[in-house]
Amino acid sequence: MFQTTIGRIDSTIEAPSQTLDMKIFIDAGGQADNLRVWGGLAVIGTSEIKWMTDTLDKFDKSKHKELKGIDLSTEEIISIASKIREENRRILFWANWIECWNEGNAKKLATEFENFLDSMKSDNYHLEKESIDAWYKSQASFFSKLKPINKHKILSIIELFHWFNIEIEKRKLGHQLKSVEVVIDNENFPSEKDCGILVKHIISANLQGAGMHYALTGKALDERAQEGAVNVNVAGESENVVGIRFVDILLQRVLRKVMPIKK
Repeated sequence: MFQTTIGRIDSTIEAPSQTLDMKIFIDAGGQADNLRVWGGLAVIGTSEIKWMTDTLDKFDKSKHKELKGIDLSTEEIISIASKIREENRRILFWANWIECWNEGNAKKLATEFENFLDSMKSDNYHLEKESIDAWYKSQASFFSKLKPINKHKILSIIELFHWFNIEIEKRKLGHQLKSVEVVIDNENFPSEKDCGILVKHIISANLQGAGMHYALTGKALDERAQEGAVNVNVAGESENVVGIRFVDILLQRVLRKVMPIKK
């Protein structure tokens, strides 16, 4: 797995507990050999969303309905990426090259994840042990019925998020978070609601492990995907989500490093 990162998400000033709102945008790019590049973009605060919108407007000379990375020259993309550092934005972009779907490896990984879900159990003394254990069983059953390619997409999203979650823990950001909204570019999942719930639970568990308060993450089992302190949308439309468009543009730079084009 090769990785690219730009920017920062932490601050020298530590915020009070449960005060920060974070948004995370995830998109998949093109392929090179047997790898596909996935990208994530994390931002703290609504001012960064406005900054991204204003920045892309400046580069959208043709006023595209949806400015894409393919529309920009490499120099323009580098300029956009540089502004994140130069203007000291609280924005972090990261990209991972993740193995593309192939029948052998994908089946092995999916089986391991399914067995992991099926084996999960709450502590014996937990008051809601029965319902929690039943929830894990139902998620394992749901995952097992997905098509292999959709299983692999979910595992790729989880793998991409895993690196970022380590960064949250390393930077001691977890306890500062009040809410986390995750928007994933539409990957045409067969059941957006159920896939969203599964991804939300995995992300919530990771965030809790990184220090986000249990009072916020612990409600995930009882919530729909797009409600609560951890909100997950697995069918984001890039036309309406500037964060996804930003990821697409930065992924173009990552792709062009291994597949140069004259643009």
